[in-house]
Amino acid sequence: STIRPWELMAGKVAGIGLLGLIQIALYAVVGGGLASALGVLTLSVSAAAGTVIWLVVWYLVGFVMYAFAFAGAGALVSRQEDAAGVIMPVLSFVIVGYVLGISILPSDPSNGLVEVLSVIPLFAPTLMPMRLAMGGVPGWEAALALVLALALIPALALLAGRIYRNAVIHIGARVSLRRALAG
Repeated sequence: STIRPWELMAGKVAGIGLLGLIQIALYAVVGGGLASALGVLTLSVSAAAGTVIWLVVWYLVGFVMYAFAFAGAGALVSRQEDAAGVIMPVLSFVIVGYVLGISILPSDPSNGLVEVLSVIPLFAPTLMPMRLAMGGVPGWEAALALVLALALIPALALLAGRIYRNAVIHIGARVSLRRALAG
C-alpha cells in the first residue's frame, strides 16, 4: 500500500498526541479524585475542573503546533546525532516560555512581557495556561491567544508537510531547510 508522507506525519502526530491526552486525563482524574477525597483541594470543584479543561485545551493546541514544527525539523536529518541541532530553535520557544512563566509569574502575575508573550502562538501553550491557572486573565486575551494558535496550526502543518515530503527522500546527509522547502 502507499501512503503520502504528510499522511504518515499526521498519523504519527495524532497517535502520540492521543497517548499524551490519555496521560493528562489519568493525572486529572486520579489527582483530582485524591485531592478531593483527602480534603486538600483548596479550589472549588468547578474552578479545578475549569483549570483542567483549559490545561487540556492548551495541551492539545500546543502539542499539535509543536509536533508539526518538530516533525518538519526532524525530517531534515537522517541520523539521531544530528537531531539536536535542528530541534533546538523550535525547543527554545518552549524553554523560554517555561522559564519566564515559572520565574516571573509567581511574583508578578501582571508582568507586561509575559502578558504579551502569552498571546503569541509559539509561547501561548506554555504561558497562557499558567496565567489562566493564576486567574485574572481577560477573556478576550485567552480567546485571542487561542485563535492565533489555532490559525498557526494549518500553516505549520503545510510547512512541515512540505519539508517532510521533500526531505524524507534524502538519506544520509542533513538536508538544508532551503533545499527541503524548494523540493
